[in-house]
Amino acid sequence: MARIYIKIRVKVVNHNSNYTRQDVSRLHGFRKFFTTQCVNSRINPEIREMLLGHEIGLASCYYKPTEREMLNEYLKAVNLLTINEENRLKLKLDQKIQIEKSQIESLKADLRSLKMKC
Repeated sequence: MARIYIKIRVKVVNHNSNYTRQDVSRLHGFRKFFTTQCVNSRINPEIREMLLGHEIGLASCYYKPTEREMLNEYLKAVNLLTINEENRLKLKLDQKIQIEKSQIESLKADLRSLKMKC
């Protein structure tokens, strides 16, 4: 991971200074970010812990979600977890299309009512 951090410039190599501990471990920081975004997306807590690779204790004996359930829960948070704007822009576009479709249907209904009056 250290080489990847240097390659993507999250970490800069400074050969002149002594090693200093970071405020938050980088790997822990990713996990913490993931957890926070899952909580903000209101993902099922048991599924969230399973996605993190944690054991859920005795609950694992009684609760075994399917892959589809886990995927659906993950998809709730995907917009908050990704850097790429593509999915968010697609959702905005879909919303805009739905609004325009409803406006067109409303205008069609008005036109039909006007035709009936004539």
